[in-house]
Amino acid sequence: MNFSVLILLIAIILFGVLAFRQMSALILAPVVTIFVIVLSGMPILDTLLQHFMPATSDYITKYFLIFFVGALFGAVYQFTGAAESIARTMGRFCGNHFVAPMIMCITGLLTFGGVSGFVVFFVVYPIALQMFKRANLTRRLIPAAISAGCWTWSMTAPGSPSIQNTIAMKSLGTTATAAFLPSLIATVAEFLMIFVWLECRARKFTAQGKLFDDASLKMQLSAEELEERSSDNLPHQGAQITLLGICKLTHKEVYFDIAVTQILIPILTLFIFIPLVSLGM
Repeated sequence: MNFSVLILLIAIILFGVLAFRQMSALILAPVVTIFVIVLSGMPILDTLLQHFMPATSDYITKYFLIFFVGALFGAVYQFTGAAESIARTMGRFCGNHFVAPMIMCITGLLTFGGVSGFVVFFVVYPIALQMFKRANLTRRLIPAAISAGCWTWSMTAPGSPSIQNTIAMKSLGTTATAAFLPSLIATVAEFLMIFVWLECRARKFTAQGKLFDDASLKMQLSAEELEERSSDNLPHQGAQITLLGICKLTHKEVYFDIAVTQILIPILTLFIFIPLVSLGM
């Protein structure tokens, strides 16, 4: 293995470990960067000034406003009572059943409509928090429910405005609805599998006595604290860490359901999609 590749792998692992230990990104990013620079034998100061700082400022320029507006929108939902109102309406609609799958549907429709996933996190979290509280479901399913709607069927469905679809259109010359029928079948299958998984997990946790006030979970970020904390430690470490920061849960508490809904089930969906395309559908 090339030594430079090994350095990058070690840096990624180090980044994940330090992020897991909740080190501030303001410290984490420079530390890992300096680690890579030193092992690569590059000049520290010149590399930081000429590469790291311009890249950091470019990232802030591109995404700070998105994070700010998303956090502000989520706070408005909470402070105006809109989140609770929506949660009550949805609760009456589904009778406080299928709450986790319902959150997945809400986020999926928003992202399929073109809303940024980062914005959706902040907007949907107060609604999800109220719905889970009313249904007395464990909070550990909130990240899986939100992210499943953002990053699975809504990103790959025919006509999706997601970057995954756009890249294929630019690189392969396909249309937004390429392979429409097999894509639609695969999307429905993926949606149903995730829907069933989230509902089964919700019922299992409830049967085990793991409810909304689950003592085994760390105290999460309340909806009232969302605006205050969003500018501090939420938008720095990528999409998943942003979501975990909003929900104030750890990787260990939520990653199993995230892995099933966003890795295992999409892979299983490929075993449906590929044969359909091979048959010329």
